[in-house]
Amino acid sequence: MDRGIIRVGVALANLWYPVSIPAEEEDDFDFKERFTQLKAEYEEQVKEEASLNERIAANLLKVKIDE
Repeated sequence: MDRGIIRVGVALANLWYPVSIPAEEEDDFDFKERFTQLKAEYEEQVKEEASLNERIAANLLKVKIDE
């Protein structure tokens, strides 16, 4: 088997079609660095969510519905 090719199959309408795709090349991906970055982004988004939820709740208190 060629090390540069990954052989897989694809099922369509209960039939199996063999497919070959190029193997992914090694990259300079640093998992720890990327994970740390994504975690920091997530934590910032959670803070922003809390702030937005407070603003939404305050604005909903201002809504008057005539009954």
